[in-house]
Amino acid sequence: EDLKRRTSVGTKLVAGACSGAFAAALLNPTELLKTRMMATPTSGSVGAKPSAIRLLIDAARTDGVLSLWRGCSLAMTRSAVLTASQVATYGEAKRAWLSLGVGAQDGFQTHFIVSMLTGVVTTAATNPVDMVKTQMFIARGSGITAFGTLRRVLATHGPMGLFKGFSANYVRLGPQTVVTFCVGEFLRERFGLDAL
Repeated sequence: EDLKRRTSVGTKLVAGACSGAFAAALLNPTELLKTRMMATPTSGSVGAKPSAIRLLIDAARTDGVLSLWRGCSLAMTRSAVLTASQVATYGEAKRAWLSLGVGAQDGFQTHFIVSMLTGVVTTAATNPVDMVKTQMFIARGSGITAFGTLRRVLATHGPMGLFKGFSANYVRLGPQTVVTFCVGEFLRERFGLDAL
């Protein structure tokens, strides 16, 4: 492999962080609505939950249109950390796995194993941010800050509270990471692009 053509870890981190942060900023209202819809209790009858449009209108009326971007900085941080850790970890873990030389070759099996390991790192990196972000999204009213929410989570659950839901997050992020990188590797090979 030509070392001059190899993308540095720093470049992967910056590229992943920028793309993740931009996507999160753009889509924050949909993330906020999804979280609130999941947190809204049902009375057991069909149609008891408000629609996404109803929640959107209610949030804008109650707290103002800008409230749809509540937690945006945290969502951007989470997405930046997620994407940066995925991109950098996958490339470096794949390189390390292939260098072990235990019959490993740059094929689907390698992509799958390295993606699952990358999912663990990504989950560990994002879970604390995700916990605080979720608590901010479901909070009502004004004056809710990331720092205040973090203090409340730590006071209520302790430091391990930041990793609450880790296994559920991994069940989502592990397969997502596998699909992302296995499809990415397939497309890379089809179009003759450099290795990830």
